[in-house]
Amino acid sequence: MGVFDARHLSAEAQQDLRRRVIHAVVDQSVKPSVAARLFGVARTSVSNWLQDYYTGGYRALASRPRGRPHEGRLEGFQAATIVRLLT
Repeated sequence: MGVFDARHLSAEAQQDLRRRVIHAVVDQSVKPSVAARLFGVARTSVSNWLQDYYTGGYRALASRPRGRPHEGRLEGFQAATIVRLLT
């Protein structure tokens, strides 16, 4: 069996994992290193999540868009000009 990798979870599952880890650390007084080991995540991730939580609450732990943006880098008229110049 392979090693657990939270990057392969859905965005909702990642958000839930972050909330559960922070709940364990903040509300149940579990040490961050112990919580990292229990939930199978990196200690630095727990530290980053705690920093986000302390600055923005649970709302800061929400999932963010992943991957490249879907829109093009050129405006429509710019792309048309390039096509016209190439043809």
